[in-house]
Amino acid sequence: YYIAESNKGFLYNIDDKGGNALMKIDKELSIYKGKKIVLWGASIGGKRAYEILKRNGIHVSAFVDNDEGKWGGSLLECDIISPAELQEMNSGCDNLLVQIATFYENEVLKQLLQLGISDYVSYSELLLIPKLELYSVFESNPEFYKYYIEKVYVPSCAEVNDLWGYLLHSDKNWESTVLCCMPPKTGNCTVYHGGKKYCPSDVLFVDAWHSSLHIKEFFSMSNTFVNKIVTAVREPISQNLSLVFQVLSLFADQEAFWKGDYGKLLEKVYEIETSKDNASCMYSKYVEANQMTELIQDFFENQFESRLGICLYDYPFDKETGYSIVNVDGLEIFIFQTEKLNTIYKELFQFIGLESDAVLDNMNVGDDKWYSQLYKETKETITFSQEYFDWSFNSPYLRHFYSDEDIEKFKMKWRGHIR
Repeated sequence: YYIAESNKGFLYNIDDKGGNALMKIDKELSIYKGKKIVLWGASIGGKRAYEILKRNGIHVSAFVDNDEGKWGGSLLECDIISPAELQEMNSGCDNLLVQIATFYENEVLKQLLQLGISDYVSYSELLLIPKLELYSVFESNPEFYKYYIEKVYVPSCAEVNDLWGYLLHSDKNWESTVLCCMPPKTGNCTVYHGGKKYCPSDVLFVDAWHSSLHIKEFFSMSNTFVNKIVTAVREPISQNLSLVFQVLSLFADQEAFWKGDYGKLLEKVYEIETSKDNASCMYSKYVEANQMTELIQDFFENQFESRLGICLYDYPFDKETGYSIVNVDGLEIFIFQTEKLNTIYKELFQFIGLESDAVLDNMNVGDDKWYSQLYKETKETITFSQEYFDWSFNSPYLRHFYSDEDIEKFKMKWRGHIR
């Protein structure tokens, strides 16, 4: 399997029969044509999905949601119905298509199958449509593309706006404030969105969206007695590869992406041989625009030491249990190994202050995404240079947070992929 056909301005996977093996959306958005569209998710995701489809001339018939309090109401002049009503609608309609419009897409998919509904589009695929729209413009006007990348491009980052919304639109009094400030692909969605369901009313639990930029100001404004941060570490090659797939639509200018050469793409994206200010590196523009750091290798230097004045390498880490709690400058910081999240989540949830019956729901997992088949195959077949391998396993953070035995296991996992 490989990603191809960049000249047509959209992404899809070609199988050995020449068909579309993974992705359901094409440039013409054919899957939506002639269908009765229902959006599953009457919240922020639903509003975003509605606007994307409306912009492309696609009519939405209704919203469906699991929240009983929303049934019978309306959103964007569309009725909000229950899953049972959706099932009834499907039984009398042979052209129904459900557009999942929530990051809880795996849970929704299970419900759809239980309801006997198999015609759907995932939320992660829908979010590629704006990129497809732009790519057609880039294709016909290279000068505009260059200008857009250098001067205009600022990815949507609603989570940062939501962060301040907790303070500006609420008069609640919280006992503690807990911010997730985690590198991408270290379980951020699982910890935050999953834990949010079990968060008591006296805990302000917020996602800082991979950035410490606003943390000091946020803590001062929340005015709580206890301030906490949750962060994580992960084996670098797995994290980097997972991140490339999650934001693959951002790397449309990388020839290696269209050819499916993910090993070279990893090296290109993370710029191990050239300076980070290389104008051709989409990754650099993405990070600069968001004030974020996505490389695990320098996350703590940029997000904690530079902005918060906290060097986490100065504090011991329990490599055996896979987590530690650091107390510094009035902050409590929970640091954990992503690989051990399933075994230490109870301690993490207790640190956050979640309800005692909280359970871990794994979310935003690459193996569950629309590109899962391609992602799994790439993990098995990818090759990269000796230089990239050495660079990945020689960082200070890796040696601080993992034992020699752990690091050797990581090397064994990827050593056979060196070209």
